[in-house]
Amino acid sequence: MSEKPEDKKEGIDWTPEKIEAVFSGIGILAEKYLSFRDNNSKHETDAIQLTAKHDRKIVALLLAFLGSVIIAMSVLVAFDKVSGEALLFAVGLTIGYVFALITKFIFGARSDTVEQE
Repeated sequence: MSEKPEDKKEGIDWTPEKIEAVFSGIGILAEKYLSFRDNNSKHETDAIQLTAKHDRKIVALLLAFLGSVIIAMSVLVAFDKVSGEALLFAVGLTIGYVFALITKFIFGARSDTVEQE
């Protein structure tokens, strides 16, 4: 009968130098990941600030438009060029339009979804 050679499992010889090389590689990857996360959070913060600034400008312009329409209609009513009902209609229409746009900016577009059972 022939003898079978024993199965030898050759593992990695973990010398202190190899362990140090692995830890230094992990350290480099950890530093890169942390810098990536830091840059990512800075970009997200900048995007949020720019969006808020843009929304404030839009709301200010809409309110200025609302004020100018109301002032113009009030002047026309004062000179009896337009009736008071027209002023009331224009003010209500303008306020509704401005509020609709403001809520769209604040809450986003509405999407109605119907769930089927």
